[in-house]
Amino acid sequence: MDRLNLLSTVQNISQRGNMSKDDKDERVVDFAAARKTVRQKQKDDARKAKEEQASANRARFGRTGAEKKADRLRAERLKQELEGAKRDGAPEQDSPERDL
Repeated sequence: MDRLNLLSTVQNISQRGNMSKDDKDERVVDFAAARKTVRQKQKDDARKAKEEQASANRARFGRTGAEKKADRLRAERLKQELEGAKRDGAPEQDSPERDL
C-alpha cells in the first residue's frame, strides 16, 4: 500500500514533465523523505501488530503463579477423591490384562 503511494507520486511527477520551470520548483518532491516516511509507517504497523499479538498471548496463556498452584491443588484433590472412591478388588481400567 505504501509502495503504491510512492509509485503514484512518482507517476504524477513524471506526468508533470511539460510544466514550466516555476511550476516544477514549487512541486519538488524529496524522495529520500518519502522513502523514510513509508519505511517508518511500515515499522509502526509491524510494531502495532506485534503488540496486538503479545496482548492476545497474554490474555490466552498468561496466568499468575497462584492460579497455576490452585489448578495443581484442584487436580491433586480430584485425583485423591477418585482414588478413595474406587472399590477394593476391582480391576483398574489402565491395566492391559487381556488374553489375546
